[in-house]
Amino acid sequence: MLTHAHRVELEKNDGIMLLQGEKADGAAFFVYMIMNLEQVEKLERDSADGAVIDFAQYGTVIIAGKGKPTQDHIAYMEKEYNFKHPESEEVA
Repeated sequence: MLTHAHRVELEKNDGIMLLQGEKADGAAFFVYMIMNLEQVEKLERDSADGAVIDFAQYGTVIIAGKGKPTQDHIAYMEKEYNFKHPESEEVA
C-alpha cells in the first residue's frame, strides 16, 4: 500500500518503486519499477483480485530477481536512479 505522501508524489511524476513479495509457489522476488499512480492503483486492484501479475504490464521494469535485492542491486539503483532505500530495508 502507498502512503498518502507517495500517492501525492505519483500524481505529479512517475516514481521508482521496489516491490517485494512471494510467487504462488512461495518463492520470494523483488522488482524495481518506474510507475505512475494509475499503474500502481491497477496493480493493487489486480493483485487484490488474485490476478496473475506480469509486472511489465504495469510500468517499466528496471531490475527483477529472486529473493531480495543484493548490495550490487542497491548500489546500482542508488547510482543510476538516485533511489533511496529505507534504512530498515532487508537485503540479501
